[in-house]
Amino acid sequence: MPYSERDALYLGALLHDIGKFRQRALDEHLRHPLLSAQVIDALFEDERIKTIAAFHHLEDLRRSNLKGSLHRLAEIVCEADSLASGERRRDTETLQRPLQSIFFSSPIK
Repeated sequence: MPYSERDALYLGALLHDIGKFRQRALDEHLRHPLLSAQVIDALFEDERIKTIAAFHHLEDLRRSNLKGSLHRLAEIVCEADSLASGERRRDTETLQRPLQSIFFSSPIK
Protein backbone atom coordinates (compact mmCIF):
# COMPACT_ATOMS: atom_id res chain seq x y z
CA MET A 1 0.00 0.00 0.00
CA PRO A 2 1.59 3.29 -1.05
CA TYR A 3 1.52 6.01 1.58
CA SER A 4 1.18 9.70 0.93
CA GLU A 5 4.20 11.84 1.73
CA ARG A 6 2.40 13.14 4.82
CA ASP A 7 1.58 9.62 6.07
CA ALA A 8 5.17 8.49 5.48
CA LEU A 9 6.34 11.50 7.52
CA TYR A 10 3.88 10.73 10.32
CA LEU A 11 4.88 7.06 10.49
CA GLY A 12 8.61 7.86 10.31
CA ALA A 13 8.25 10.45 13.05
CA LEU A 14 6.14 8.19 15.23
CA LEU A 15 8.48 5.20 14.91
CA HIS A 16 11.89 6.89 14.61
CA ASP A 17 13.03 5.77 18.10
CA ILE A 18 11.47 2.30 18.13
CA GLY A 19 14.96 0.82 17.83
CA LYS A 20 15.73 2.04 21.36
CA PHE A 21 13.47 -0.69 22.74
CA ARG A 22 15.42 -3.36 20.91
CA GLN A 23 18.75 -1.75 21.76
CA ARG A 24 18.01 -1.67 25.48
CA ALA A 25 16.18 -4.99 25.70
CA LEU A 26 18.85 -6.98 23.88
CA ASP A 27 21.85 -4.83 24.82
CA GLU A 28 22.51 -4.25 21.12
CA HIS A 29 25.59 -2.29 20.18
CA LEU A 30 24.17 -0.89 16.96
CA ARG A 31 22.94 2.68 17.04
CA HIS A 32 19.20 3.00 17.56
CA PRO A 33 18.49 4.78 14.22
CA LEU A 34 19.77 1.69 12.39
CA LEU A 35 17.79 -0.61 14.65
CA SER A 36 14.69 1.53 14.10
CA ALA A 37 15.19 1.24 10.34
CA GLN A 38 15.43 -2.56 10.63
CA VAL A 39 12.21 -2.80 12.63
CA ILE A 40 10.38 -0.47 10.25
CA ASP A 41 11.69 -2.38 7.23
CA ALA A 42 10.08 -5.54 8.63
CA LEU A 43 6.73 -3.75 9.09
CA PHE A 44 6.38 -1.49 6.04
CA GLU A 45 7.24 -1.70 2.38
CA ASP A 46 7.57 2.08 2.03
CA GLU A 47 11.30 2.89 2.01
CA ARG A 48 10.65 6.52 2.96
CA ILE A 49 9.49 5.54 6.46
CA LYS A 50 12.66 3.52 7.06
CA THR A 51 14.87 6.28 5.65
CA ILE A 52 13.28 8.97 7.83
CA ALA A 53 14.01 6.88 10.93
CA ALA A 54 17.53 5.98 9.82
CA PHE A 55 18.51 9.64 9.36
CA HIS A 56 16.76 11.38 12.25
CA HIS A 57 20.05 12.50 13.84
CA LEU A 58 21.72 15.60 12.43
CA GLU A 59 25.18 14.06 11.98
CA ASP A 60 23.69 11.12 10.05
CA LEU A 61 21.56 13.42 7.91
CA ARG A 62 24.57 15.60 7.06
CA ARG A 63 26.54 12.53 5.92
CA SER A 64 23.65 11.15 3.89
CA ASN A 65 23.17 11.66 0.20
CA LEU A 66 19.43 12.21 0.56
CA LYS A 67 17.95 14.67 -1.88
CA GLY A 68 14.69 16.46 -2.48
CA SER A 69 11.55 15.68 -0.56
CA LEU A 70 13.06 12.68 1.24
CA HIS A 71 15.81 14.91 2.65
CA ARG A 72 13.17 17.44 3.69
CA LEU A 73 11.09 14.78 5.47
CA ALA A 74 14.11 13.44 7.36
CA GLU A 75 15.10 17.02 8.20
CA ILE A 76 11.67 17.69 9.72
CA VAL A 77 11.93 14.66 12.02
CA CYS A 78 15.56 15.50 12.81
CA GLU A 79 14.60 19.02 13.90
CA ALA A 80 11.62 17.81 15.93
CA ASP A 81 13.79 15.18 17.64
CA SER A 82 16.42 17.79 18.42
CA LEU A 83 13.85 20.17 19.89
CA ALA A 84 12.25 17.40 21.94
CA SER A 85 15.58 16.24 23.33
CA GLY A 86 16.50 19.83 24.21
CA GLU A 87 14.41 19.63 27.35
CA ARG A 88 16.78 16.92 28.60
CA ARG A 89 19.94 18.96 28.05
CA ARG A 90 21.50 20.85 30.89
CA ASP A 91 21.65 24.58 30.44
CA THR A 92 24.71 25.84 32.34
CA GLU A 93 23.20 29.28 32.91
CA THR A 94 20.07 27.76 34.42
CA LEU A 95 22.13 25.38 36.55
CA GLN A 96 24.06 28.29 38.02
CA ARG A 97 20.89 30.16 38.94
CA PRO A 98 18.77 28.11 41.36
CA LEU A 99 15.01 28.46 41.37
CA GLN A 100 13.60 30.73 44.01
CA SER A 101 10.29 30.14 45.73
CA ILE A 102 7.56 32.66 45.01
CA PHE A 103 6.92 32.63 48.76
CA PHE A 104 10.46 33.72 49.55
CA SER A 105 10.77 37.34 50.55
CA SER A 106 14.17 38.87 50.51
CA PRO A 107 14.99 41.59 52.97
CA ILE A 108 14.69 45.07 51.52
CA LYS A 109 18.00 46.84 51.44
